[in-house]
Amino acid sequence: AASPNVKVVTGDFNADGKTDLALTGATDWDCLPVATSKGDGNFDVTCGAPGMSWGNWAASPNVKVVTGDFNADGKTDLALTGPTDWDCLPVATSKGDGTFTTTCNAPKGGYWGFWASSPGVTVI
Repeated sequence: AASPNVKVVTGDFNADGKTDLALTGATDWDCLPVATSKGDGNFDVTCGAPGMSWGNWAASPNVKVVTGDFNADGKTDLALTGPTDWDCLPVATSKGDGTFTTTCNAPKGGYWGFWASSPGVTVI
């Protein structure tokens, strides 16, 4: 968590109703650390490789990470956005066990990277 450029995000990555933590964004990381809450102040920590180029994407300058349930399965997923030259939107969908499936599809319209990197844009 103390590595340069690390971003901490919260969510329910295993759909058990408890808030979990994930770390992303450090240079040269080949895994995505997830701490799933046991509900008593303790956590189980995993560090599964999300696949594709997640580590490189997450460490890119100006990248923003956002959470949401992007596939409507009740588990929190991650998405990356921000760099101007990206022609796809990286999404890591949670499998519920601390690991993720990664995709990078081009949003319709073809201008996502331009829009996401415009001054004053806030990702919500």
